[in-house]
Amino acid sequence: MNDTKAKKPVTEILALLVSILFLLGMMSFLSPCGPMDDGTFMSCHRAGTALRLLSGAAVIVSAAGLFRHSFARIADILLVILGIASIVIPGNIIRLCMMPEMKCRAVMKPGAMVFAILLIALAVADFVIGSKKNRS
Repeated sequence: MNDTKAKKPVTEILALLVSILFLLGMMSFLSPCGPMDDGTFMSCHRAGTALRLLSGAAVIVSAAGLFRHSFARIADILLVILGIASIVIPGNIIRLCMMPEMKCRAVMKPGAMVFAILLIALAVADFVIGSKKNRS
């Protein structure tokens, strides 16, 4: 099957859009707490950096899956892994601030979870759709 002639599933396009919104969110309204008065950062800053990297990787992977049909199934698997990492890293692997009202706990972590769950759902749906197409 020719990559340029293959019809793109809506799930692949949505995954790319969600990935871009995730990255833009991590660079703006979902970003973690800013620097302290002495200029140093709290541990949540590292979690925010990790989430920016994961969301950036999701943009690259979803774009590659959209434009290279032969990479689509691998892209789906990678998006699931990136989504799971985006859920697990903040607060589990990298500590967040202790107070629940801090931006990293109140905004960044829940926002990242929403985007990650959307990416996982879209990747799984695309994988299932792709598997059914390959069987036909």
